[in-house]
Amino acid sequence: MIIDNLQVKMDKSMEHYANQMKQLRVGRATASMVENLRVEQYGTMGDLFTMATISTPDARTIVVQPWDASILGAIEKGIQEADLGLSCNNDGTLIRIIVPPMTEETRKSVVKQLSKMTEDAKVSLRNDRRAANDGVKKQQKNGEISEDDEKKLLEQVQKLTDTYIKMVDEQHKIKEQEILQV
Repeated sequence: MIIDNLQVKMDKSMEHYANQMKQLRVGRATASMVENLRVEQYGTMGDLFTMATISTPDARTIVVQPWDASILGAIEKGIQEADLGLSCNNDGTLIRIIVPPMTEETRKSVVKQLSKMTEDAKVSLRNDRRAANDGVKKQQKNGEISEDDEKKLLEQVQKLTDTYIKMVDEQHKIKEQEILQV
């Protein structure tokens, strides 16, 4: 039971990490760079992908076409406030976002962002491990499991944690290569 719960929590941590990585700039335009931006619509905040169609007609352009043209200004403001280093042009019906080519300095900056995200993901996985270990120790203290079972469960928790941390490291390495590729 504890191992199953731990795996579910770690899967969620991995999913969050993967979603964060999608938003990083990698030298070409992708819809995922802006789709989760929070934009105000009719007095409430929402994700951009729920308000507009987002497409990438070429490697340097993202086109955002809202379903309601009256929120174009709010979308443009949201993109600018996100401080992604992207310039946008509002033509009255849609917004074109120009993704400039990445310089070596920009690439290094994005790799630093990636490294911070990676470390945050590992911290999250370790916190999940600690919670699982505490649960196992509590069960042993309450007499629900034997000391041998406690030891086995703690080993399983550590093996699962090691597996997920290895997955994070592998994803980091792949994304870093993608970012540094000219």
